[in-house]
Amino acid sequence: MDSSDAGRSHRLKSLLSEFGLPPEAEVPQLQARYRFLAKQRHPDMVSFHCRRHATADFVKLHSRYRETLSLLQSGTLPSGGGYGDHIIRSHNGLFYHDPYKWAPSKRGGRRWQREGHYEPPASWMTKIRGLAVVGCLMALVLFVFDRTARKRSLTSWN
Repeated sequence: MDSSDAGRSHRLKSLLSEFGLPPEAEVPQLQARYRFLAKQRHPDMVSFHCRRHATADFVKLHSRYRETLSLLQSGTLPSGGGYGDHIIRSHNGLFYHDPYKWAPSKRGGRRWQREGHYEPPASWMTKIRGLAVVGCLMALVLFVFDRTARKRSLTSWN
């Protein structure tokens, strides 16, 4: 491997980490991650006064996607892991430390929410059952409170 191959493999590894993908990621994973990030960062999704910055950010995201895609399709392998694998560069250029980057996360955890897994909202029947439980508990509390208040008021008059 000459120096240009080493540079390309290191560049591919850093680009994949910017997308939040492992070094062994393939083209379909990259495409899915790009679509997810593009939906989040599209300039039409922000307010009017932030649109210029969002457009620049989106153009940068698209150019990095094209570069990563061309490196993956050309057969470049990412450089091997080593010191600093847990330091990730985010989309805005800042670095953050994620020691459990490749660890599986529990449902509802930070990484699970970040990847945008869709969970359908509760059905109407579930909502009605919840309201019935809360209503019954409130009626029970009011009944007990009313009963103790009546007992106290009757004993204080005697």
